[in-house]
Order: sequence, then C-alpha cells, then structure tokens
Amino acid sequence: MSQMILLHPTLDVANSTLTLHIPAYSNFPASTHSIPLVAPSSAEYLTDLKIWSSPPLDGYVVGSPALAEALSNFMGRPVLLVQKGVERREAGPEEGWIGSLPGLELEYDDVSPLSWADQFPILVVNEASLKEVERRTIADDRVDKARWREGGQGLEVERFRGNVVLSGAEEWVEDGWAELSFGEEGREDVLYVASRCARCMVSSERVVRSEMRSG
Repeated sequence: MSQMILLHPTLDVANSTLTLHIPAYSNFPASTHSIPLVAPSSAEYLTDLKIWSSPPLDGYVVGSPALAEALSNFMGRPVLLVQKGVERREAGPEEGWIGSLPGLELEYDDVSPLSWADQFPILVVNEASLKEVERRTIADDRVDKARWREGGQGLEVERFRGNVVLSGAEEWVEDGWAELSFGEEGREDVLYVASRCARCMVSSERVVRSEMRSG
C-alpha cells in the first residue's frame, strides 16, 4: 500500500484532534477530515483485529462514514481508521515480523505496552546520525539533488517517526547503547534498547506520484 505515504496527517494536541488530508486520486477528489483523539462512546468496537501474525486485538472504529469511504476509494479496498482498544497488548517475540529476521537478537521487557506498533513501543532517533545520512545522500552522484532539496527541507526527522529525538551525541553511537536513562539520578526512567530498527530501504513516493499523474 505504497500510496499511504501521500496521506497527510496533522495532530492538534491542544484540541485533541487528528486532521487527515487525502489527496485527489484517479476520479476521486481530495478531502480533509477531522477525527477526535478520544473515541466516542458510540464508536463501533472490534475484537478481531490483527497486526501481521499477532493474536486478535481490539479497537474502536473512528472517523465519519465519509472518511471511511474516502480512504477506501484512495486505497482501492475497504479501509477503516481504527484506534487501539482497552485490552493490553505487550511487546514480545510473537508480535510483528521483526522477530523473524535473521541475525537479530531481541530482548523484551515484559511490561512494555504496545498500541499499533510493529514490535516495540518507542523508537529513538539520533539527530547526528540523521545529518550523516543526509550528507551521504547528497554526496551520492545517483541522487537527484534538485528533487532532494525540493521545498528546502532536506531529510526531515519526521520521516523516521521517532518517539524520542536525541541531540548532542556523535553519529551512530546509539548502535552500541544498551539502555537510555532520563531524569534526575536515582529517579530516572530507563529505556532498554532491544534492537536496531528494521526499515524499508527505499521509499516508493516517486512511483506513487508518477502513477497518480498518469491516472
């Protein structure tokens, strides 16, 4: 479902609202939808949801029928926007697909809760490593420099969807970390590093945009 990268969500924490913009696609017009972050009591409750090979999960259908119709038209299949329900889901080797990758030794905290994440509840990004990735990308002769700099944004940290963004460390040093601590000594919160993040190697944005133009 590569066209998902063209959906534009905006989070308004102050008003507890998610705004989702769906671009025009094929014969369907663009549309923008506002979704409350707290599912209303009238929301449909589902108990047979799955992520990869996970056990059945629960969730609430959120958003209007117009949103479901617009998402379904855009994705070319029936689609609902669903918020995680109240039943606890914990990180573990049976969750997601990352545990099946060769060469990864994973450790789990048995009290780590998950919502819809593939494998782990928190993703850490090091700004220095991000800048090094951008430097190497720009230096590559195969890269379209004009397109890369389009909009003047460069490589945005939001593309990596980190929950924690760190500054002040050297690039790649995080690959050797076993844990991260936050707060005052003796009262700190600790994050245990379970694995490096496995990600798709190439974005399909160019392919999707080309398909949209030709359609």
